[in-house]
Amino acid sequence: MEDVDRSSAEALSASGARRFDTVFAAVVPAATPGLITTSLFAFEKAIRSSVVLGLVGAGGIGLELQSLMNWMAYDRAMVIIGMIFALVLVVEQLSSYFRKMVMKNEQ
Repeated sequence: MEDVDRSSAEALSASGARRFDTVFAAVVPAATPGLITTSLFAFEKAIRSSVVLGLVGAGGIGLELQSLMNWMAYDRAMVIIGMIFALVLVVEQLSSYFRKMVMKNEQ
């Protein structure tokens, strides 16, 4: 929000718009691409982190993987690793697609 061009907000304020109207007519639309991109990045990071946290005992996908490795059920563990890899790839591709759409609409 700090990097948003303030010229449109200043123009609205100068023309007599209320602060609420200025924020929602100028600041929010200008900040939306950055907010979407940051949110998608945080979502990707959360998925990756959940696996690591599970491996150290916090639960989730990684805990199941750790259990299978302890039981030496490597065939099942490889299936989970493949699913995690596929999930991360799908999320990355969707995120990349949405970022491109946002950046294209921004220009």
